[in-house]
Amino acid sequence: MKNLRILKIFIFSIFTASLFSQASIEFHFAQDSAIIGYDIPLEIKTQSLLNGDDIALEMEYLKPQKLLVDTSKRFLDTSDFEISNYGFWKGHDNFLIFDDAKKENKISLKIWDIGDYIIKARVSNSDNIGIVSDTISVISGINKLDSLKNITPIKDIVREKKTFWDYLNWKIITFISILLLILLGYFIYRYLKNKPKKVEIELEEIDTRTPYEIAIEKLNKLKTEKPWIQGSEKVYHEELTYILREFLELQFGFNAKEQSTTEVLNSLKNIEINEDNKNTISDILNISDMVKFAKAKLELNINEQYLNRTIDLINDLNK
Repeated sequence: MKNLRILKIFIFSIFTASLFSQASIEFHFAQDSAIIGYDIPLEIKTQSLLNGDDIALEMEYLKPQKLLVDTSKRFLDTSDFEISNYGFWKGHDNFLIFDDAKKENKISLKIWDIGDYIIKARVSNSDNIGIVSDTISVISGINKLDSLKNITPIKDIVREKKTFWDYLNWKIITFISILLLILLGYFIYRYLKNKPKKVEIELEEIDTRTPYEIAIEKLNKLKTEKPWIQGSEKVYHEELTYILREFLELQFGFNAKEQSTTEVLNSLKNIEINEDNKNTISDILNISDMVKFAKAKLELNINEQYLNRTIDLINDLNK
């Protein structure tokens, strides 16, 4: 009888534990460090989630780096990281939609700020979620983007101060804009009304140059002007990547000018280009993204070296 009573208590305990088991999520990074702006593989294991649950990811600072301007922040801004691959599940922005047909998933993250992080998650319809997360350390890695040596580290990120225009009410701006458009329309009407009509036929000029000729002409002009020496480093990288994207679009027939860096690299997977050239394209686009969005600062000779690499790349792709 005593053994039977113990068996009943044991079965009841197992049944109760399984009935009220806590929902949980485990995050495991495939590596312990990563370069800013590069894909970071992440494995997810779940328990007791409901099909269709929204999982909102948050990056919590574990040990803020000295490069961070505001070290009092607990979580990374959602604009400073993104999910670049949702794996087996669906998703949008920094949200994942759980699919109980695949309780485990592998996704990819990109983080645009330096520091040590762990992952937190908020799940819809559930306030009691157990979270287990590895630690990931994100570094600048600027000297790993290229085989070039003696590249100095990026400078501290400086937050721009708000100006008068940031606080100006949008309604006032809209009203002034409408008023100016009305006045402009009135003067254009008066001008066209009093202007003698002329019949002119303009023939659209067709550019018969090859994609290679167009790109080389623009790159040589950029090399002559050297805008990075005049303090226009961001403008220089915008022009450099535009020339490269325009060449890829005209040469290989995909919409490279309208695609993000990740989308361009994915499109190149279906094109017969050797791996060295694909890696060079990735390096040029990623270093330019860091200058444009993360406000990285490069040495003057490094800017010219990236221009020369772009010229060598286009010469090789034209063979």
